[in-house]
Amino acid sequence: MDAGVAVDGKLLKKTVAAKKDGRDQFDLKNHTFKVRYRYCVQYGLLNNHEAGIQYYFTDWSDTTTFGKTTDQNLEIPDEMPAPDISNPKRELNEDGIWDYVSVMTHFSHDVTDTSNAIYLTTGEREPFVIITEVAVDDLTEKKFYDGYMANATWLSDGQRGVSFDYDGSFTDKSRLLIRAKVKCDSLGKDSKYDYAVDKVKNLKVKKAKTTSLTLTWSKVDGAEFYEIYDKNNKLVTTSKTNSVTIKKLKAATGYDYKVRAVTDKVFVGPFSDTLQCATMPKKSKVTKVALSGDNFTLTYKKVAGSGYQIQVATDKKFKNIIADQSVKDSKSVKISDTIEGASELKGKTLYVRVRAYFNYGSATTYASWSKVKSFTAK
Repeated sequence: MDAGVAVDGKLLKKTVAAKKDGRDQFDLKNHTFKVRYRYCVQYGLLNNHEAGIQYYFTDWSDTTTFGKTTDQNLEIPDEMPAPDISNPKRELNEDGIWDYVSVMTHFSHDVTDTSNAIYLTTGEREPFVIITEVAVDDLTEKKFYDGYMANATWLSDGQRGVSFDYDGSFTDKSRLLIRAKVKCDSLGKDSKYDYAVDKVKNLKVKKAKTTSLTLTWSKVDGAEFYEIYDKNNKLVTTSKTNSVTIKKLKAATGYDYKVRAVTDKVFVGPFSDTLQCATMPKKSKVTKVALSGDNFTLTYKKVAGSGYQIQVATDKKFKNIIADQSVKDSKSVKISDTIEGASELKGKTLYVRVRAYFNYGSATTYASWSKVKSFTAK
């Protein structure tokens, strides 16, 4: 069966009246055939012509059937494979100023069943193109410079360069985000962008204190160090490991951070997802407490935060908690509430403690518990 050409996102059904031993090889009238397909990208090596044509395969499509039971078209996948890009280089001119960047693109050579490939062509010799782009100091990752793109007009391994016509495009402090993708206008399908340095993932808070936050994230292959930025795109600090402690922060305050990997001091990966985190509130203090009848009143030291958690127990280790309440109004210094069964506690020694909490986005931090204060129910 010949796949034919792609039209409007479909692979058209086409039968082949091939003969084998005097019989039709594909008898669609009396038999049903299961069909699947995948992209096969053909390319040559710029630096090794003797290696011949190389092949790069995508995953197989879903299986459909043709023949007497059905008559279906196969959907072309939405995505094509992005090339692996690596080995970014800065090219210096005669004045020692770098105004040219290049990156190597690679495709897999481990293909064993090329005879089973479906080759996608539309009459053009080479419908696939590698697109290489660079962004300079654009922390939003949305603005890539429209400089001269030295793209391949055919798909092959090799160096891809990007140069700029603007004076002073690069400085000693510039950071470059390089990405590449495969483009095929004839199929109307593009791959996702692949980056020279991977995106930082799994950014999270390891430990929160009143004046510091310790962040961790997954290691990135090839990273020499990491840059940590705040919500204003300001560089906060750098780290040679996949962990950092940011100090001199305010208690009960929200912070936004994002991290990216850096190699060769210049080439960076995409930023991690922004992490919302918060420092702990300061420790509060119980100054006065009373339980008279069903009325419970507590006075405590005010601290910055979103509210307070208050616990009352019959033991100083708080194994038997009889009240656990949260007060969201952080400006209040007194609360009155009813403790169920309070009349049965008359004459008994009770224990109380309080701590502030702070909410910021999806993050919530709690202060350390105050010292336990005992009192007698009346």
